[in-house]
Amino acid sequence: MLHYERMVLEKDLILGILDMCDVLFLGLNDPEGWPYVVPLNFGYEDAGDSLRLFVHSHHEGKKVDLWRRDDRCCCSFGRFLNLASHPYKGHLHDFRSVIARGRIRMIDRGSEGGLHGRAIQAMLRHNGRGPAQFNPQRVPLMDVYEITCPWDQVTGKTEWPVRSRADLPFADVASLPEDDTPFDVSDLEEKYRYLK
Repeated sequence: MLHYERMVLEKDLILGILDMCDVLFLGLNDPEGWPYVVPLNFGYEDAGDSLRLFVHSHHEGKKVDLWRRDDRCCCSFGRFLNLASHPYKGHLHDFRSVIARGRIRMIDRGSEGGLHGRAIQAMLRHNGRGPAQFNPQRVPLMDVYEITCPWDQVTGKTEWPVRSRADLPFADVASLPEDDTPFDVSDLEEKYRYLK
């Protein structure tokens, strides 16, 4: 990463960015030599030593064939705010993003200590739905998958400096006074200088 002051490694901040994102872009390895990326809705939980992402899919199809062949995957999340008509502190945009690498596997329905049900509830919750707001006719057609991403394989990135959860929401720059003074990121540069 070129701009280490834009990097986010703190678990709580990464989870906050995921809360802002609606779509998981899942990158898979296609043996034909082309990457395959598919957008999915998702849920998540912090599993302590890893980030657990949950997705669902029909029993068959290209993505299912690919992850059965190779369970390694890369997940990308992002939000972008265009500020072209209201630049702020020298920036014409702001963004929040997360990249996570992990392995995907199907969750067995009746086992694993209720993980299947927790995964469905996490997806419903993340998509703003209540526990009963799903289509029961679709459940028999739906498999639920877990993507386990060790925390050392998860990074966030922001255009503007983020030091706490309070910094995560996008600023309403139209209501702020004009300001061309660059952000002071000296503390973040010092914090991450060991990575340069």
